[in-house]
Amino acid sequence: MTAKDTHIRKFQQHPAVRVCIAQIAAAGVAIDLTAASEVGFVEESYVPADNAQAVMRVHRFPQKRPVRCRYFCVANTIDEQVTLILRRKTADLTRILGKQVVPAQNPFA
Repeated sequence: MTAKDTHIRKFQQHPAVRVCIAQIAAAGVAIDLTAASEVGFVEESYVPADNAQAVMRVHRFPQKRPVRCRYFCVANTIDEQVTLILRRKTADLTRILGKQVVPAQNPFA
């Protein structure tokens, strides 16, 4: 078992372990984070599907609680502009594909 597996197991099974900090690329693939009900992004992938996949590590079966996802960035920075572009890109993809990819609302509204 790798150190990553050990830490994920602790997060999933021990109530005293309350926070998991991970990059989107790592948190979005092949790990179970359903012990969480809050997701906070301090950076986003330029690919909306990567962000959605990271959220889905928490919001999937056997999750029993509602999941809240928050996006954090500093106002009037390039990160804010990137986040707004990603929201617009996600809304466009939703309109084109006819299904909800990830929430498209303005996180700064």
